[in-house]
Amino acid sequence: MKQYFSDQNPNGILFSILTHKCDFAHLSYPKTRGCHCKRLVYLRNPEITCRAAFGVLIKTINFMKSLPAFQNLPLNDQLVLVQNRWVLLFILGLAQEQVTFEVRDVPATSILRNVLMNGHQKSDDCLPTLAEVHKLKTFLHKVWCLDLSLKEYSCLKAAILFSQ
Repeated sequence: MKQYFSDQNPNGILFSILTHKCDFAHLSYPKTRGCHCKRLVYLRNPEITCRAAFGVLIKTINFMKSLPAFQNLPLNDQLVLVQNRWVLLFILGLAQEQVTFEVRDVPATSILRNVLMNGHQKSDDCLPTLAEVHKLKTFLHKVWCLDLSLKEYSCLKAAILFSQ
């Protein structure tokens, strides 16, 4: 385990963090007028992205179930861990599987549509903002720049699963 965190090992996590320069220029916000970070967005290819995300979710659950330390816990404790850690483990799984996705802006609702629908609109509460997508993509890119091995991903996932 120590060799993965060594500053002398070119394949180690610490070595990668300290020596690797990542280019984040392509992840910058597009040049637009007004505040673009609060714009609502949706997936450009939801079928493809959701299929990939579903695969990551299944692999994440299978990973947790395969850990002896997890298996030995009472069922209630297992459920608590899954409920509290699945998001972080899922995001790390997206990085490990190198899942990419593109988004589009949600079209603005016209005044005519509001009048015709008597102000009733679909709720946009579940749609992410461009800023939230940008944060996720930036995190994924940073993890990809570390060029982690399968063992390193496994160690990180186990640490996340069993951390407080």
